[in-house]
Amino acid sequence: MRTLSKRQLLGLTITSGVVFFVFLFANVGCLVWTGLIGACVFGPWWYYKYQRDQKLIEAGHTEQITRASSDRSTAPSTATKGSSWLGVPPKLER
Repeated sequence: MRTLSKRQLLGLTITSGVVFFVFLFANVGCLVWTGLIGACVFGPWWYYKYQRDQKLIEAGHTEQITRASSDRSTAPSTATKGSSWLGVPPKLER
């Protein structure tokens, strides 16, 4: 079975909504339900996929931020082994 993308679902939802309103204003009662049922099926399906993707994007940003902060805290030291002072040495007297 082929899955529908978010764009296709949004298009079907909008199309079903337009069909609903066209048949509603044309006073064709038996066909109004086709648009209404289509909008009620495809709309929540699109909304579910949209919310799922937004949560994944937010989780990715959170992971990226925590990874960046942990990378800064574990940066390699520039000191040589056994060295405890990383300052500018005093001037040499001549």
